[in-house]
Amino acid sequence: MSRKVYLSKKVPKKVPKILIVNSDKMDYSEVKLFIPKDSRGRATLDRPWYIWFNYRNPKTGKFDSSSKFNFKLGINRYKTVAQRKACGKNLVGAFTRLLKEGYNPYENTIPINNALTFEVTEVTFFEAITQALKDKKTTWAESTSASVDFRINKFIDFATTHKFIHNPARDIKRAHIVEFLKYIKRKGETATSVNNYRAAISGVFSQMVENSHIEHNFVKDIRKEKSNPVKNHPFTTAQISDIRNYLEVNDPYLLDYLRVLAYSFLRNREVLRLRVKDVDLTNRLLTDKTKTKAIEKVFIIDQLYEILVKMNLEKYDPNSFVFTPNGHPAYWEASEKSKTDHFGHRFKAVKRHFNLGREYGIYSFRHSFAVNIYEHFIASGLSQSEAISKMLPITRHDSVEGLKNYLREKRRMLPKDFSHTISIDL
Repeated sequence: MSRKVYLSKKVPKKVPKILIVNSDKMDYSEVKLFIPKDSRGRATLDRPWYIWFNYRNPKTGKFDSSSKFNFKLGINRYKTVAQRKACGKNLVGAFTRLLKEGYNPYENTIPINNALTFEVTEVTFFEAITQALKDKKTTWAESTSASVDFRINKFIDFATTHKFIHNPARDIKRAHIVEFLKYIKRKGETATSVNNYRAAISGVFSQMVENSHIEHNFVKDIRKEKSNPVKNHPFTTAQISDIRNYLEVNDPYLLDYLRVLAYSFLRNREVLRLRVKDVDLTNRLLTDKTKTKAIEKVFIIDQLYEILVKMNLEKYDPNSFVFTPNGHPAYWEASEKSKTDHFGHRFKAVKRHFNLGREYGIYSFRHSFAVNIYEHFIASGLSQSEAISKMLPITRHDSVEGLKNYLREKRRMLPKDFSHTISIDL
């Protein structure tokens, strides 16, 4: 269904092709298209595109920090650089014309005599959320796509039952999401799970905004549930020694898996993505797709080198996965979740043997090694900031603050003895 929109109070959601009209110097700057670039200076689709211009602040009469305006208007729904450039060119032309004819972004109006008309296509909520989910899947990893798909389908079922799934997308309100989250909570989901549903819906609603199907992603404004998820605690040195001795006898292949994870600081899924061709023993490099980067290069330290040499990887097909249920590199057609579950189930035997609680898991090895390295740096005389700086390329956290929070969470960044600073005797 289409409807005519009379543009006199707000900027259009879709703008027609309009030729740029040259004008004398006015209260606004030239309208430009912002094209984000990658590290090689090439246009990238990984960050938002938008058109922007400056408009003289009516209170100060100057171009200042508040005088810059930018608009996306659906440009980021296009999936190629060429399409976004074409759309951006049209938007630049349209806004140039609007400014020429009196559009004032502070007042968000244009003169009635120069109003434009254009077509807006109404879509149902089902159409909008389905399209948004499809668009988002092109940028998600397989594991993310599967988990979000599951949660969004739960929400779609709820919307169908409560008969708002075929309402116009713009009629969906914050209350619809709040009621769904309450429903999920009543069904027995934990606070963490409820927050995961909220995050999944918010991500898809952001795409609905990009697609110009809704005005604002109000889901991100919904308060999160307070939760205290069980974290993986680091093992003590004695615990690691006991686990090593047990696995050397009962599951040496799982021990190799844990060693690769700990010495490389890769995550479970990242270790399981490794193929034989990703292991370069000559240059001592692992190539992997990680959580935060498309491609990551990881240096193979001495301890890791010994493990990988022992596995005789050169005997296997380069496309074989390094770790599989076969006990050696092979093809393994399974989802990443199924793969991590396989090694998780094998580790449960270790937990049962040593009576380890929920707070211990495979990630505990990664945390143990991080803590061990940090304490070694501190013991060698480095300050906390020096130790953090040296650890960044090892753990590959994105920021100093992120690594600090990580170590603080593991309860290891304790202050030095400050007893000499206290003069009160209680």
